[in-house]
Amino acid sequence: MRRRAFLRAMGAGVATPIAAAFSPGCARGRRIARVEWFVFDPSAGLPSPGSLGVQGTPPAPAPRCYPAVRITAANGAAGGCVGSGALYRDVTPDFASRAAAETSWLCGIDADDPREVWARLIKAGVAPSVLNLVDIALWDLLGHLRGMPLADVLGDRARGRVRYYVSSTPDLGPPGVYAIHAATVQRWGYQGYKIHPYVRFNPTANRWREPGDPAGFPEHDMAVFREVRHRLAAGFSLMVDNCHTYNLAQAMRIGRELDELGCTWLESPMPEQDSWRDAYVSLAEAIRTPICAPESLTGFYQERLEWMRHRALDINRIDVEYGGFTACHALVEACRDAGIPVDLHGIPMSDYHLPLYAVFPESVLPWRERHLPNPDTSIPADPLPFMEHDPGRPWLRRFPDTRADAQGCCHLTYPLPGFGMDYDWEFILDTRIPA
Repeated sequence: MRRRAFLRAMGAGVATPIAAAFSPGCARGRRIARVEWFVFDPSAGLPSPGSLGVQGTPPAPAPRCYPAVRITAANGAAGGCVGSGALYRDVTPDFASRAAAETSWLCGIDADDPREVWARLIKAGVAPSVLNLVDIALWDLLGHLRGMPLADVLGDRARGRVRYYVSSTPDLGPPGVYAIHAATVQRWGYQGYKIHPYVRFNPTANRWREPGDPAGFPEHDMAVFREVRHRLAAGFSLMVDNCHTYNLAQAMRIGRELDELGCTWLESPMPEQDSWRDAYVSLAEAIRTPICAPESLTGFYQERLEWMRHRALDINRIDVEYGGFTACHALVEACRDAGIPVDLHGIPMSDYHLPLYAVFPESVLPWRERHLPNPDTSIPADPLPFMEHDPGRPWLRRFPDTRADAQGCCHLTYPLPGFGMDYDWEFILDTRIPA
């Protein structure tokens, strides 16, 4: 990484005024008038989730409630965000009152520069679960203040679409089941497939994992990787993510076999605490297959820059659960300057990543991750079905259309300002849970 670019990304670069980065005619002084927090229960309008895999994984628990924030400027423009995913799985009704107490000081400050507010939120020690939602809502508000999609606020658009790769869920079944799923994905027109192998299932004992079982099952995983690679056409991109279950020796052995299979990347093969960073450095030096990491490293983009500086990865990885949109934007900027690609994690909140794909080229953000039905869920005849991560989002009247085209690409269109989401605040208020 060039020293100047690295120092800019590592230091106070996050607080560079947005107003200075864009046209002088941009509106200034749009102060925040209200910050409203809600916890709501949309479960009555949501279908029950399906199983995670054909092994018989118990259904994923439907989240009982979701947190939401609405930030309104003095001129009436508003931005919002609804939290979902792992960080918000156990949200309780008192989340709203706690978040309101942490963010009451936002009223009266200028909403023109989300990066500056992000830095103040960090300095104030605001909890990450709160910071993420506030940050996204502020960027959404900025788009509404400017009256334009956030992609256009950020700068000139670099492209109009991005390639999808499809991720399997873990523990689908024997290698042949993975191969069927991968071949179906390829037949539908997608250009890449990522395998999540045996994570909760013990294929040696043919049962679900129990205390005392090994962390991972690399030999059984490798059988899946070989079978899928054999089934897919030459040149079709294949990624592997075993969810941190290998030690260094296992990752070395698997990595060398993946070299022979010509895999696009090996993702998060070992634990991702900083104590494992040197192991990632050794692995990256030993194998040809690019290393994609870290997905779950505690902290925001600065910690990921440290891993990049130590050459512990070839492809960086982040999502909005690790510092909101500001952190994702800052990391992608730094990786662009360093010539290193980024893979944005396809979490339930991944629609908040979409503006970045529009303004950064394919060399920086080559793929978008998505999930499709498993082989046990009656794969529909529609060749490119639309399946959001959430089983339904009745709190949104409109949102970006992310269906894939015939080439397996997501079109980056934004008919509405900000993140392109029209929140049904009446629905959220009607299903609100009092603390």
